[in-house]
Amino acid sequence: MQTLCQLSGLNPGQLIRQFRDTCGMTPHAYLTNLRIQMAQIALQSDTPLVDVALTHGFADQPHFQRTFKRLLAATPVQYRDGPNAYISSKTQLSNSSSANKRFNQRKPRPRVQHCCSQAPAAAQTPSDNQQMGK
Repeated sequence: MQTLCQLSGLNPGQLIRQFRDTCGMTPHAYLTNLRIQMAQIALQSDTPLVDVALTHGFADQPHFQRTFKRLLAATPVQYRDGPNAYISSKTQLSNSSSANKRFNQRKPRPRVQHCCSQAPAAAQTPSDNQQMGK
């Protein structure tokens, strides 16, 4: 941060504000996102998580896992193994399962007519009001 401030001639507050206005995030958030993106590439190999964490600037594996999950909504292991890794063949529902049969047999709900979907009543004109008053 000090190097960026010296190069830009700005104080830290000004640098952070200009960076956020330009990039949409603070320099720290940018650096964290960059580290996670590089770690995503490293996770495509069989590199141990500890090595991925330490190589990409995280203090330890738990810090890496917390940050990864916060930004990507999945742990590094879930990301590495893919979407079907935790679904065993016993828990997958086939088309002939009882749950799917019950779902397919459900009857559609009757349509409810909302007050907003009804046609509005005809507005009375002033001449109608005069006739009603007579």
